[in-house]
Formats: sequence, structure tokens, C-alpha cells
Amino acid sequence: MVSWRNILYDMQYVFCDIVGVLHDNHAVFEGIIEKLASFKQCGIKVILLSNTPRRAFKVQQLLNSFGISNDLYFEIVSSGEVFYQTMKNTEAQYFFVGMEKDLDLMDGTQIQLETKNTEECNFAIISGFRNRGDDISSITETLKQMQSCNLKAYCINPDLHVVKKNGEIAMLCAGTIAKEYEKLGGVVEYFGKPYNNVYDYAWNLLGKPSKNQITAIGEAMNTDIKGAKKFGVKSILVNSGLHQNDLNFLNKFGFKPDVIIDNFSMLDL
Repeated sequence: MVSWRNILYDMQYVFCDIVGVLHDNHAVFEGIIEKLASFKQCGIKVILLSNTPRRAFKVQQLLNSFGISNDLYFEIVSSGEVFYQTMKNTEAQYFFVGMEKDLDLMDGTQIQLETKNTEECNFAIISGFRNRGDDISSITETLKQMQSCNLKAYCINPDLHVVKKNGEIAMLCAGTIAKEYEKLGGVVEYFGKPYNNVYDYAWNLLGKPSKNQITAIGEAMNTDIKGAKKFGVKSILVNSGLHQNDLNFLNKFGFKPDVIIDNFSMLDL
């Protein structure tokens, strides 16, 4: 690993994770708003890159409620937004696996929602469990029904789980469901980190600058850091989220971040 100051010297663009880096789903972390403002003042463009299975405007609404206004960053790229933009001109019916509040994902497109009969569907969207606290047993029969119809599934949140501020698992995510569907023989295509589709989308928004000028900042090895490595940009792991209670977490992976810091506000420009 190298000094984070060496990374900051070349940094003109940032792909920054949201949950676990900027806030914990309940409150913004200390110093975050001031740090984002200093990035802007230095001319650094920040794209907030999230595995949230929702449209970018909905993510923006939540950030506004935390006091993170849209003048503090360049753009939001969510896995849900990239999926929407990729599929919006498709005419199809889909089966949905996720929370009721996310049923509006494909509103305004020719893709029609089918909530019961998988035999009438062209594919499935997996955005998460239907209720907070559900485990994989709550969805197994649905996945078997999908597989029996040979439905391809699009997982629009590859995260396996999210954690509380103390590091404990708060809830399971869509990635857990997708992995189980693959075990049953189902075919899954993923949208979100660590897959290149979201990085390509964000890179295009910036006008495809040199990747040497981009740094990815995140709190999860298997999504943020792995994705940055695959895309070919430098990475900073913020150890305030998924791995904070595991002092030996780096030994579990065959790759490492370029820098590890305790929290995002430590990045002194």
C-alpha cells in the first residue's frame, strides 16, 4: 500500500460509496459535508457510486434529508439507475423480488410488472428481500418457481448484506438471493459494484478521463475495492463500515486497497 497523499496528488475524479462512507442509514458521519465541500473547492468531481437498487433521484432525496445537498457532488450513479437506463426501451413483462416501495423502479417504461405469475414473465428483477429481517428461507419457493420457468434474473444490488454502525449485520441484500438462485441453477446478471457496467456508466458521465486520475473510495472489499481493481483505478478503503470489527479481514482476499483510512473525513486535501 502507498501513502494516501500520493493518491490525492493525481486525483481529479472520485467514485465514492455512500452507505458506510457518508452515512450509516440513520445519520451522516461527522465531517462529511465539510469534506465534500473541500473536494468541490479543489475542483475534484465526485460521483456517488452506490449499489442501491433505486433510481438516482430517489437516492438524492435521501441524501438531501441527511443534509448532503446535490451541489456537493457531480452526479449519483446507482445500480438501479444503470439498470433502468439499460433496459428502459425494452418491451417485456418482469417478475419482481423486493420491497413494495421499490415496485416503481421501471415506471415510465414499456416494461410491465407481473407480481404473481412467473410463467407470463420474460425475466425477473431481484432488488432485495420483501421485508427487513427476512432470511433466504422466505424466498426459496419463489426462486424455485422462477427457475422452473427458466427466468433470467437481474440482480440490481450485488451486496450480500449491510451492517449497523457497530459492525453487526443489519439485513441481507439482493446479492444473497442472487447467489441462492444460481445454486438452484438460475441465470443471473448483476448490475452494480464490482461489475464494470456501473463503472463504465460513471466514466462516460465524466467524459472518459484517464483512469490514473480516478480514485474509488468505499467500505467493502468485495464490491468497492474489487470493482476498482477490475476497472483499473486506484482505491481507498474506508474502514468505518463492513469490515470495522474484523482486524484480519485483508487476509481473506487476494487483493488489497491502495490505502486504508479510518473515515472519509481524514482525506486532507
